Amino acid sequence: MVIAATAGGLAVDSRDSALRQRNVAIARKAAADAAEVRQHDPALAAQLNLAAYRLAATGDVRDQLMSTFATPYTSPLSGHTSDVVSIAFAAKSRVVATASWDRTARLWDIGDAHHPVQLAVVHQPERLMAVAFDGGGRVLATASERSVRLWDVTDRRAPAELSTLPDQRAAPTWVASGPGGLIATGHTDGAARLWNVHDPRHPRLLGTLPGHSGTVTSVTFSPDGRTAATTGDTTTRLWNVDDPAEPLLLDVLRGHTDSP
Repeated sequence: MVIAATAGGLAVDSRDSALRQRNVAIARKAAADAAEVRQHDPALAAQLNLAAYRLAATGDVRDQLMSTFATPYTSPLSGHTSDVVSIAFAAKSRVVATASWDRTARLWDIGDAHHPVQLAVVHQPERLMAVAFDGGGRVLATASERSVRLWDVTDRRAPAELSTLPDQRAAPTWVASGPGGLIATGHTDGAARLWNVHDPRHPRLLGTLPGHSGTVTSVTFSPDGRTAATTGDTTTRLWNVDDPAEPLLLDVLRGHTDSP
């Protein structure tokens, strides 16, 4: 009986040792696979390293897991040479526009999020402040320090300038897209302006959203397009824009002690 019990214990120990060795081998193989894909797919590499560590927490597997944090989990859009200050998605597409103080707006295909592709560069004479696509993603509005321009981006690789919004004597600071060919621009005179760009070659001023004591820093529309919000000084103002020619102030949100 003693011999049988001893033999049984040795068998169990041998089995456990074999399982540990197998797990270590699998964990090291997973860690090696993670190292191969890290540059191309850091998310998958992180998952493989974590699974390997949970399977066998050896020193080398732990080191591989820690090295995951040395690789950016996200993929940068490289190309701008100064601060990027605005970004916008085109509706129902994988196209993104970025605006920078380097006086360019750039279009990017992020269909493969880990391998973004620059499609086109739009140059303007002044620093850009904001970008926005229209609802269909075919027209891009760019706000620079002196003008707001509309671009035909149907051909993502060859944007074509359509028009420039009429001079309003106050520098633009922001642009936002609303429904039905409506866009809003923010300005340094404390007002936002609503425009009809249904025909982007002939934009028309519809109405003004006044009241801020300083520069308008941001404008946005509600999902249904019936309400616009403008920020400036230390307040946010809500507007009913059912009739863009006669916007109605709904409320003023106070509480911030600096510009929103």
